[in-house]
Amino acid sequence: MNNDQVLEAAFIFERHNGVRHGDYENDLIAFSKLKDYQPAKLEQLLIKGVDAGVYTNDEERVGVYWALSKSNNRQLIPVFRRWLRSEVAANCDTVLFQLLVALDRLDEPVFPRTRSSRAADDNALNLRDARAYLNKMESSLRLFFNKTLCYEKYSCTFNAR
Repeated sequence: MNNDQVLEAAFIFERHNGVRHGDYENDLIAFSKLKDYQPAKLEQLLIKGVDAGVYTNDEERVGVYWALSKSNNRQLIPVFRRWLRSEVAANCDTVLFQLLVALDRLDEPVFPRTRSSRAADDNALNLRDARAYLNKMESSLRLFFNKTLCYEKYSCTFNAR
C-alpha cells in the first residue's frame, strides 16, 4: 500500500470500530479502492508489507504503525512487540514513539506512570521506555516458561508413579 492507502486503511479501521467521521474521512473512504476489504485483510496486507521491507523509510513505517493502531486489535500486540524489538535493535528512535503509542492504545504498560510527558521527539525517554517494556515482557515470559516447565516436570514425575 502507498501512503494514501495507509491513511485510507486507518480510517476504515476507525469506521469499523464505530468512529464517526467527518466529510473528509467519509469521502476518502468512499473513493478508496480499499473500501471493500475487510479490516483483517487490510491488517494482514500492512503487516506483510512491513515484514517484507516494503516500507523502507521511517515515515512510512510510522504511518503503518499508526494505521494499525487504529484497528484496536489486541491480537496485534505480539506483532507490535516484534517490531518494537527490531526498531530498538536498529536504533530507529524516530519510529519508537508510534509503536509505544500503538501498544498503549491496546492497554499495554509501555509508559511508566511517572512519565509526565509523551512526545515523538523525546528520543531518549522513548528508547528507555521501549527497552524497559521489552525487558519486562521477556522477564515475564521467562518466568511463565520456567513455571510451566517446573509444573510439567513434577506432573510427569507424579503421573509416572
